[in-house]
Amino acid sequence: MTAVRVYQPSTRLFSAADSSDLSAWVHQNLAEGAKNLVIDFQNVMFMDSQGLGALMSASKAVKRAGGKFALCSMQEQAQMLLDLAGMNSVFNVYDSPEEFKSQLTA
Repeated sequence: MTAVRVYQPSTRLFSAADSSDLSAWVHQNLAEGAKNLVIDFQNVMFMDSQGLGALMSASKAVKRAGGKFALCSMQEQAQMLLDLAGMNSVFNVYDSPEEFKSQLTA
C-alpha cells in the first residue's frame, strides 16, 4: 500500500502565518522519504493569497523531490480562491485523503 502523509491545518484561516509550519512539515516528510503528501482543509474556512502562495511553494518542493502533492476537503471559499486565481488546474483536489490514496493505487 502506498503511504500518504496528511497535514491538517488547525486554523480556520490559512494564511502566511501557516506557511512556516507547512514548509517545515513538507521538508521533514521529504527528508524522511515520504513522497505522497496531502493537505486536508476540512477545518479551514478561508484562505488568502499568501496561504495560496505557501501551497504553491509546498507543491513545487514535493514535485522537485519526485512526489505527489494534493489538497482535499476544500471548503467553498478556499475552493473559490483556487478557481479565481486559475490554480484549480495546478493542484489535484480530492474529496478526502482516502480518495487521494485510492488514486495512487489505481
